[in-house]
Amino acid sequence: MERGFMGNVNNMPFLWGSATASYQCEGAWNEDGKGLGEWDFFSHTSNKNINHVDGDVSCDFYHRYEEDIRMMKEGGQNTYRFSLSWSRIIPTGIGEVNEEGIDFYNRVIDCCLENGIEPNVTLFHYDLPFTLACKGGWLNNDMAEWFCKYAKICFERFGDRVKIWATVNEPHFYSYCVNMLGNYPPNRSLDVQSYMQFQYNLMRASALAVRTYRQMGYDGIIGAVHDGGVTIQKDRSVERIGITRAVDVHDALARALHRRAHAAHEGRLAAARAAFQNHQIVEPTAQKLVIEREKALFAVCAEEKVHRFHKIPPKIGAFSIAYACVAVPASRPSQILFVRQQCSVIRE
Repeated sequence: MERGFMGNVNNMPFLWGSATASYQCEGAWNEDGKGLGEWDFFSHTSNKNINHVDGDVSCDFYHRYEEDIRMMKEGGQNTYRFSLSWSRIIPTGIGEVNEEGIDFYNRVIDCCLENGIEPNVTLFHYDLPFTLACKGGWLNNDMAEWFCKYAKICFERFGDRVKIWATVNEPHFYSYCVNMLGNYPPNRSLDVQSYMQFQYNLMRASALAVRTYRQMGYDGIIGAVHDGGVTIQKDRSVERIGITRAVDVHDALARALHRRAHAAHEGRLAAARAAFQNHQIVEPTAQKLVIEREKALFAVCAEEKVHRFHKIPPKIGAFSIAYACVAVPASRPSQILFVRQQCSVIRE
């Protein structure tokens, strides 16, 4: 099996590809030894799951990864960023390893390399084992050590082929949704203390994982993925021009994906954006604006029963748009098939 970058990160080409997250695309929520995840519990039991959807089947990547990766290749992509499900690898978060979960990710990684696609692996994209959630989740100071042990297992099993690692996906945004906005489990609202402690433990976990990776002698790229804006310097170097164009593409896609819902609530959105500029914690009135905006967006989606994905080529839409899984009830496989075939309109 050819190793990523031919074994040398200095050979890294320009990377263009797709991205997903485990809960948002895999499905197979209770298959082959996988443990219960926090999102599994939330989607099945919480009255805050106002759209009554789940990731039980989602895009069915668990069973259709070969087809999806082949379509990436056909679309001219050369990298795929995906996350590992902690509870698929270690069902209770700590303790015994589920070898069937390891086998699945080995197959995905090997399939990527066979198709000339560089695997870009995220260790944690909000998919927390429910057992650890019951121990306090990221408010528990032991989480960093538990995460580091999990990360070490991943490095040992996949590090010979994976050369790009993300430790934690968007820790600020994750903490904000869990502790301030309250739309991610366990759904705390305007809890500033938890908001800060949560991020501290996430970043400590990331730091321990990076240190462990280096101590194990690996030479790949590793670090956390942060949300937020990008500042472009006023120079005309090739690198800066490339970055600027990439940001423009990202912004254009984001605007297209959410145009309909945002247009109906632009006033609230502008007020919330101004209030939260530079990620500052602000007075409760502004917090309420954001909460109202989120409720309004849900209402628009529920009322229209249509989620539009503009300018996404049909052959890559089904697996590259991670939002797809939360728009389609898993109990309706015919509609999941519709998503995979059409990729432009998702109907409830």
